[in-house]
Amino acid sequence: MNPEMPEATLAYFEGDSSEVATVNPADFFAVWNFMRRQTQSILPGQGIGMESHVYQRLCSPGANVEAVWYRASMITMLDMISPGWMGQAHVGKVAALAATIPMKTMKVGVVHEGPPFDVQEFLKQLAV
Repeated sequence: MNPEMPEATLAYFEGDSSEVATVNPADFFAVWNFMRRQTQSILPGQGIGMESHVYQRLCSPGANVEAVWYRASMITMLDMISPGWMGQAHVGKVAALAATIPMKTMKVGVVHEGPPFDVQEFLKQLAV
């Protein structure tokens, strides 16, 4: 099992694609910011593992930690494959949008053409 993936999140990767729950932008920002700091300190080809309780502590009580983690992971992936995508957008606006933009789960063993959300619409809304 991937130690970075909360155990309950594995359910996102089974069965048909489904919508990822929207989350509190503050929870998204806390986890995304943490992930950004962690990925800045690793060397190319390295990985990091994180226990789910770390993410739980970053979120507000009752938060859907799996959805927060998943959304933050997808935006972190965007950071890695397309540095500079954020432009001059305020991080609060990024968090608010990333916490609520429609997003689907990505299933293991399925070839995906791109991220599980409309990146062009995401960037368009950030620019407004």
